[in-house]
Amino acid sequence: AVYMCGAASRDDVTELRLWIKAGASPAIVQYDGNTPLHVAAFLCRQDLVRLLLEHGASTTKKNSRGETPVDSVSGQWSPALEGFYIGLAQLVGIDVNTASIAKERSQIANLLRTSSH
Repeated sequence: AVYMCGAASRDDVTELRLWIKAGASPAIVQYDGNTPLHVAAFLCRQDLVRLLLEHGASTTKKNSRGETPVDSVSGQWSPALEGFYIGLAQLVGIDVNTASIAKERSQIANLLRTSSH
């Protein structure tokens, strides 16, 4: 789970495809209850969200905070949330574009809401 969620956080479509091709489940859960779809959705990795949905990832699975993937992108954008994204990116060593994330959150939420998984 950690490897697939890591690939999702890095926006690494190739690695995530390899894990899925090798038989890893897109529904796999990591230590905090997040699935790769939670991570991809939260970081607005649209290509990864689509890939995971195509391979049966659940939009209704809740993490340890009781959040579904759509919940992770449904909150109102704020300076505090932007600061959280920046801090998270620095902590785990990933690149994030907060302007892009702020703009794409509603698109990701709609994509998840209209999925049949």
